[in-house]
Amino acid sequence: MRARRTVAAASLTVAGVVGMSGMAGPNAAGEPGESATKLVRMQDDCDAETFNAVLGQGACVGDGGTTFEELVESLTEDRDAGAWRFSPDRLTIDRGTGLRALNRGGEVHSFTKVRRFGPGCVPELNELLGFPAGATVAECTSPRWLRTLRAPGESLRLRGLSAGTHRFECLIHPWMRTTVRVRPNRG
Repeated sequence: MRARRTVAAASLTVAGVVGMSGMAGPNAAGEPGESATKLVRMQDDCDAETFNAVLGQGACVGDGGTTFEELVESLTEDRDAGAWRFSPDRLTIDRGTGLRALNRGGEVHSFTKVRRFGPGCVPELNELLGFPAGATVAECTSPRWLRTLRAPGESLRLRGLSAGTHRFECLIHPWMRTTVRVRPNRG
């Protein structure tokens, strides 16, 4: 019961964050003549009936099969929810290749570049995952991460990634992560 109350409180935090963000930023649907782009899918499996009953109408617009209680149980026991993920979770691209993160799930997700993986911006979910109280990744201290929020069906396009390793994390659901390695131009 405590876990259910904790996640319900988290929903209020997320609702406030999403409300403040206005879902700012480009939708980035494809553009004709655009250079090579690789797709990363943001996925979840939320059951709209049970999620909306706890989190409020519109929290989940998907048709998934994971109930809210099953998600809480998975986070509490396994510190993960496998159906909530970025796919692929590792990717290698050439410099100059674009990246498109598409939300194919039923909940809002962020696709935020982070220096290192860690706890997200929602304290109640961090608690369920076993992170220390008050811990977050550094990116949570800046409102810029709000520009990386995407509602179901929306996408975020990134271009100009430098050669090297880049980490991306959903700062609402911090177990959702991908690593993108950018190879330098051959020359």
